Parts: sequence; C-alpha cells; structure tokens
Amino acid sequence: MCYSRRTKRTCSSSVGAGAIATRTNLTTTGGGSNLVFDATDKSFINIVWTASGSLAGFDGGKDGQILYLWSNATGVGYTISNENANANAEDRIVTGTAGTITMSNEGGATLIYNGIISRWAVLSFNA
Repeated sequence: MCYSRRTKRTCSSSVGAGAIATRTNLTTTGGGSNLVFDATDKSFINIVWTASGSLAGFDGGKDGQILYLWSNATGVGYTISNENANANAEDRIVTGTAGTITMSNEGGATLIYNGIISRWAVLSFNA
C-alpha cells in the first residue's frame, strides 16, 4: 500500500509491499558480435536473438544503476565479454571471471554500474 499526496488516497500495487518491479525497457533482436546497447534510463533488457551474439558493453551507465538481462526462449544463447575493447572504456563490462561468460537460452544476468571503476560489473548470472 502507498499514499498519494496528490490524490490524498491510498493506492495499491500489484507486486506487493516491498517488491521492486521493472518493465522491459529494451528488446534486442537479431544478434551479432561485440554489441553495445544504450542503457540510459533502462533497468531491464530482453534479449531475443535469432543468431548467437556477444555483448561488449552498455552506453549511458550511471553510478549504482542496476541492469537486468534476460534471454527469451529463442533457442539461442549469447556471451558477455569481459573488458571488450570494442566498447568505450566507460561502457565495458567486468564479468568477475576474468573471461567471457557464456549464457544459455533463457539465461539471465544482473549488472551494476560502478562509477569508481567506470565499468558495468556482473553481480550474478544464471547461465
């Protein structure tokens, strides 16, 4: 439950008290190598590729921004590249494995933008 000062009424949410809900901000299709997507004001990216591909980074990261990645059931996986030189330095991803993460079909990952190192850091992944 919440209270709206504007309407002076209580309001309810379908996700429940204390829950966080995000909506798909970007759906990518196709696939390709060394891709960089715009993450400005985004929190959820749905990856619907028909061919395998690799993520090199995300533009527009802000310190503390959390980004969720999900691969739909297309039968195609993807990779998350570590420190890929095809992305600008501030757009690159640090995987935490010192290498590439291979994501399966219906795999997901959670990233956070670390303003101190100016990189996206993988917090968790379900390959």
